[in-house]
Amino acid sequence: MSKVEMCDVANEVVTVLNYTDSKLLENLPKEILKYLQITAKQSDKSFTIEPEKKLNEQNLSEESKNLIALLFGLYMANEKDREYIKNCWDENEANYQSELREKYSVDKLFNKNIKENVQTTALVEYKEPVYKKVLNGILAFFHLKNK
Repeated sequence: MSKVEMCDVANEVVTVLNYTDSKLLENLPKEILKYLQITAKQSDKSFTIEPEKKLNEQNLSEESKNLIALLFGLYMANEKDREYIKNCWDENEANYQSELREKYSVDKLFNKNIKENVQTTALVEYKEPVYKKVLNGILAFFHLKNK
């Protein structure tokens, strides 16, 4: 992630945190909040929140959503929410690893190559030209052809 993207993400996160309940923000380490605020000031991007919309309906980048989820899961969530978030993260990671195993499976890669080779090797039927058939017929009639 480039510095410009990082500044834009920090700007979006700080804007969202400004609308967050102050009791939740108390759990967030001051160093992290201060770092985000300093980084957000370097952003040229203007970002606003529409308070009547839910957070997932806002025009947030994926990186901002991920950072907000991480901050909430680590510092602001209660024990029940942390357990739910951890289960979601574990499930997503398992799905991701499963997709990678399927995509880069050695067996699948080798089977694909074998199937391609089998399909490309086909028998070609040899057809004898008509003039050769006639010539062989005449030679067979006079018993001149070796069998």
